[in-house]
Amino acid sequence: MLDRLRGSLRHARSFLMDRATVLAHRSVWGHERDNERHLAPLARLTPDEAALYDDLVANRLGDRLRLEQERISFGWLQRALAHFDQ
Repeated sequence: MLDRLRGSLRHARSFLMDRATVLAHRSVWGHERDNERHLAPLARLTPDEAALYDDLVANRLGDRLRLEQERISFGWLQRALAHFDQ
């Protein structure tokens, strides 16, 4: 989604799509179905985003790991919002 968005809005910033967020929410990880996984290269990610995407595609963090953003804790969201433009 982020890669497609940046096709139109080059300067779009990701939010809660980082390694720290993923790792902090291990208890609510889900799993993608094999037929629903996106495995193609994404050219419009930052280096950090691309490294996390590569780890997810390669199952280095867990098998078919998926973190739905609605499962991210409210406290984590509040802290992220407080530091978003700093």
